[in-house]
Amino acid sequence: MANATLHLIDKDSHQVLSLNGRLDLRSIHINSVAVRDIPLKHTLVDCSNIDFIDSSGLGMITSLQQRLNQNEYKLALMCVSDVIQTVLQRMRLDTLFTQVSTEADAISYFLRPEDAP
Repeated sequence: MANATLHLIDKDSHQVLSLNGRLDLRSIHINSVAVRDIPLKHTLVDCSNIDFIDSSGLGMITSLQQRLNQNEYKLALMCVSDVIQTVLQRMRLDTLFTQVSTEADAISYFLRPEDAP
């Protein structure tokens, strides 16, 4: 089984974090440190190459989202597979994350002003 890797691409208005492989308890420790040090900027998480994710992998993404939200930045998930969607639903996290189909959709979401109460 492949270890998880991540790749960060900096763009003008946002950054793209590509996660690859298995995001599980065995692989998450090194990546959690790397994710903790990601610059504060709107972040699109590309999930297209995630083979497997468990609660520790989702915890890493949730921690990143909380850190970004505290600093008024947004996070979106792109290319969420049916397998990942099922895990999100089982853990009742499917409404916590904004999911987009394309990077253009993410940019629109990032630049959209918050809905007024």
